[in-house]
Amino acid sequence: MTSDWTAPEGIRIASTVTLDGDFDEEQMARIRRTTGYCPVGKLFTKGVTTIEDQIVISGSSDDRTASDASPLVMFPPGSVHGRYLPDTQDWQDGVLANEGEVKVYYSCAHPDFWQGSLLAGHFGSNGWGPQPVDQAHAGLGASTVASLARLGADDVRVTITSPSAAGGGGRGGAQAAAEAGIARPGYIVRKVIVSGVQEKDVRAALDEEPIGRLFRQAVLAVEERIVIGTPTPQPEARR
Repeated sequence: MTSDWTAPEGIRIASTVTLDGDFDEEQMARIRRTTGYCPVGKLFTKGVTTIEDQIVISGSSDDRTASDASPLVMFPPGSVHGRYLPDTQDWQDGVLANEGEVKVYYSCAHPDFWQGSLLAGHFGSNGWGPQPVDQAHAGLGASTVASLARLGADDVRVTITSPSAAGGGGRGGAQAAAEAGIARPGYIVRKVIVSGVQEKDVRAALDEEPIGRLFRQAVLAVEERIVIGTPTPQPEARR
């Protein structure tokens, strides 16, 4: 899967998903629905997540105001390249219990140079890494800290929790909803403990915080393309 995004006038992503195989029309319809309603991707594209903000002002605030805040770069242009690693699948008694891992490389533009990093998304039982939805929540937390820190706060602590899986059914239910083209609503509690700033400025910053906006509103335009390739023959195992 490859994604390229730009944000000069809005937030837009061009996504290409490449699959090897021979799929009939019914299977292709399921693939298109699943791609468009991915349980993690829909957090950013469907605007169906409710965020309850809980704000605690620790200590006293001073006269700093939102007008003192430095500019925040929201979404610099960049790209993401991900590859599924089928050998990491977790099978139990002939049933696929966990999908395995995805290796992801991303890069984004910096005023002076290009930044890049490598990480792995994880759906497995060995617990070595976070699952994709946890990484999405971590992105929300990091973006919240950055948005509040620019106000000049002395201390910022953010906790993101999801009290319950909306719609029930766990991961299996979420994936079934994606195959059916259903965007199930989500609910997140974002608790902020901050000092040195006024509550009204904190609330204003949370309203404009970019990842939270994606979660709450359908402001991300996605152009999706699915490419079907021919499976590459695997060499015979040596005996």
